Amino acid sequence: HESEVSEALMWSIKFVGSDGIDAFHNIASVDVPPNQWTIIKGTMEIPQDTISITTYLEALTVELDFCVDDVKITQVGGSGSSGNNNNNNNNNDNNANNNENEAENDNSVDNNIIIDQNEYKYSFEEDFEKWLARGEVRLMRNDQYFTEGQYSLFVDDRAIHWHGPSVNIDFIQ
Repeated sequence: HESEVSEALMWSIKFVGSDGIDAFHNIASVDVPPNQWTIIKGTMEIPQDTISITTYLEALTVELDFCVDDVKITQVGGSGSSGNNNNNNNNNDNNANNNENEAENDNSVDNNIIIDQNEYKYSFEEDFEKWLARGEVRLMRNDQYFTEGQYSLFVDDRAIHWHGPSVNIDFIQ
């Protein structure tokens, strides 16, 4: 981001239980200094009765535009569908200086998405595939700010703090 002060970014997750009820949790929050890439890292246990999982980034300052690059989500435990709990670590590099990029993923593999065993990685080099806008927000690939490669995901024109990039990660169960 390009604001003059550090801004709070949050990595959150939404579970949908077998009863159809949504549960929202914050995985991690960080203060991101201006013009600096910052890693957001956390661990979350997936409830056993989960039927759908969506993870997303949000910022308290509605006017804040930001970039996302080199997302990694790893399943550390067993299979949630079979009754075991999962722990997921997600590292998101966010640029407080640039536009945001969003992507969403499934179990498919292409040039941009790498799933090795129970790990998901996305670099936004080709496009933003399965990442979607959560709420009123614009997502674009950005070639001005990135950590590796030549692109990141730029997020701007958010209307409410929870508007931002999101991706369904049901495959992690």
